[in-house]
Amino acid sequence: QHGVAGGPSHARPPCAETMLVRVFRRALSTSLSRPVPRHRVAVRVPATSANMGPGYDCLGIALGEYNTLVVERADEFELTIEGEGTETLPTDKSNFYYRAFQMGFEASAPAGTPVPPVSVHCINAIPPARGMGSSSACLVAGVSAGFALNGYDVQDGATRMRVYQICAEQEGHPDNVAPAIYGGLQLSFRPAPAMPWLPQRGPIAGDGT
Repeated sequence: QHGVAGGPSHARPPCAETMLVRVFRRALSTSLSRPVPRHRVAVRVPATSANMGPGYDCLGIALGEYNTLVVERADEFELTIEGEGTETLPTDKSNFYYRAFQMGFEASAPAGTPVPPVSVHCINAIPPARGMGSSSACLVAGVSAGFALNGYDVQDGATRMRVYQICAEQEGHPDNVAPAIYGGLQLSFRPAPAMPWLPQRGPIAGDGT
């Protein structure tokens, strides 16, 4: 689970917020890894638990169950489900995995690039509506798969940050998506309201961090 020129001597030093803004603007402007479009991708995302103690909407932890999403370019759309939700989840384009995939693909493709027909296979071990972050796992898996199919390395730091921002904004809070993306125990925060969310990994006994 597993980022000072001279001036008048009376000038005030830049405030912490200003320095943070500069650091994180540089981090977010870092170019993503060079894309090499792929034909088939597979993404595995863990279950999560959030709203831990006082960390409402900002603290979450990755668990030991995983959903796997496989997306492959195809001649026509197809979606199949294995495991949890086989009898209840939709298999058309209203499926949350597919909508999240569209979101990730459109965010990472050149403007105007149409979403290609794909075959989507969902392997679900996380039970829905049981407080284990199944919707966040679907969101992170789908957005990540969209980036990956466009050729981005979803293990790359800049790509992960893009995926994290998209998922946090979509959910409205980052408590589940942060550990789903980065693993472990994650505290998410914003240095200022207009700034992006930032994850910070916390220590867990036996986790090696």
